[in-house]
Amino acid sequence: MMNINFKDIIGPQDEYLIIEDGVVSAYSSGISNFLIEKDLNLKIIYYFTRDTEIEFQISEGVKVNITELIFDVASEADINLKYSVEAGAEVNFLSVKNSTQKGKTRINTNISLAKDAYIKLNELASFPGVSVLNNRISLDEPGSQAVLKTVALNTSGEKQILSANIFHNSEATTSELQSYGIVANSSTLIISTDGIIKKGSSKVELRQNTKGLVLDENSHISASPILEIEDFDVIASHGASIGAIDEEMLYYLMSRGISRSDAEKLVISGFINPFFASISEEKLQDWIRSLININL
Repeated sequence: MMNINFKDIIGPQDEYLIIEDGVVSAYSSGISNFLIEKDLNLKIIYYFTRDTEIEFQISEGVKVNITELIFDVASEADINLKYSVEAGAEVNFLSVKNSTQKGKTRINTNISLAKDAYIKLNELASFPGVSVLNNRISLDEPGSQAVLKTVALNTSGEKQILSANIFHNSEATTSELQSYGIVANSSTLIISTDGIIKKGSSKVELRQNTKGLVLDENSHISASPILEIEDFDVIASHGASIGAIDEEMLYYLMSRGISRSDAEKLVISGFINPFFASISEEKLQDWIRSLININL
């Protein structure tokens, strides 16, 4: 993993928390705990050496931009992160999850949304070993909305699991789930997405889509998009597409003097551009692109 200068991540107008094993070790003047009561731009930097549970509460009507950076997770540690989004709150959430530890990584993220609450989560996961990444989103009251976009990059040579479960527990709720997987170096990625519409949850809209890019013959992606629908007055769709890089596209780029390796990186960059579309900070975007390039 590449080193990072926190000045490249934490801007002059940002609030921040540095959290080690669930304990705040450093913070800015505007926030010191896990309760968010006012509008702000918040950077959260995590280090984990053991099993940890953390719960954030985002108060009613608050508008917050959160950038979450997980820098290290000890082997076999179970990490449980919970975010409770109260009525009318809006959360734009960028999460980058990676580690230097090559043991098994397990991270569970649980997000619950109250009436008219909204969250948009863009997530990048890149681990050097076996990993299990679970996202669970509960839309508990009318008007709640969730948009989840995840990019999982596995070049570890190990099996990794990415799962997302979205529960529509109330009427008039909306979700959109997009999952992107990239594998190389004899790696395996299992993508499991489950959209659940509970009985009595009418006027629901649920959409999910999975795309996979396989970079060598010995790597594999499997996708399992599932819909569990217990009400009739809903709109729901899902789909999945998995394939290798288009050789004709590579040939075209190489004919312009670009090496095969650089051509592959250009194609991959195009594949995951939807993830970067939401990142306005140039230094942060450059760092994330460098992290991806290092792992390819």
